[in-house]
Amino acid sequence: MIRIKQPWVVFALAAAGLLAVTAATALSGLTLQGGTQLRVWGALWSSGWAAVHGVNPYASYALTPAAIVPGQADVNLSPPAMLPFFAALSYLPALAVAPWWIMGQAALMAAGVAAVVLYAPVPVQSWRVTWALLVPHVSAGIWLGQDYAMLFALCAGAWALMRTGRDIAAGVAIGALVACKPNLCLWPAYLLVAGVWRPALVAGACAAVASLLPAAIWGAPVYHQWLAG
Repeated sequence: MIRIKQPWVVFALAAAGLLAVTAATALSGLTLQGGTQLRVWGALWSSGWAAVHGVNPYASYALTPAAIVPGQADVNLSPPAMLPFFAALSYLPALAVAPWWIMGQAALMAAGVAAVVLYAPVPVQSWRVTWALLVPHVSAGIWLGQDYAMLFALCAGAWALMRTGRDIAAGVAIGALVACKPNLCLWPAYLLVAGVWRPALVAGACAAVASLLPAAIWGAPVYHQWLAG
């Protein structure tokens, strides 16, 4: 039995604040005129576009933003497992999708925090909920069009599935997360050490399939391009 825990009022207010701040500030200045103004979303979209057109998805293109280091481009550095997702998005107009992408990241961040509040073994303190949703680093990442909120929601979802005993679904989610962020392979590794075999094995299988899929689509060179990027 799921016990709904507090503080849901605080969560609702903080989530509404995050969405409002994102809508009011993060969507301003998105344009293709006068230079690239799509932020990191431009790099992700360009990576997918490049994969679809058979060129290096880890190179710089017209919509790739500049990096902090002068003279460097902020190219996509996500592993090849994410390329099919970005490739599918590249069929949509970059500028038209940018607001939806940014607002979607804000919504996914709120959904991830909701999962943590709902399935936490002890009540989550109000200040922690507020901090998780309104800390400047969160809003800045969303404003930049990064995909970290999406990955956080996937992580929170996998954790919630494990909390409810849905090991197979949790393993699929963890595997997808590991494919997107290989350094998180420690999660299924720790599960194996703890003797929690089923989600760990499912995660390993799903991560392997997702990681090898780009080779079947674009060939092995895509991995060399990623490492070189």
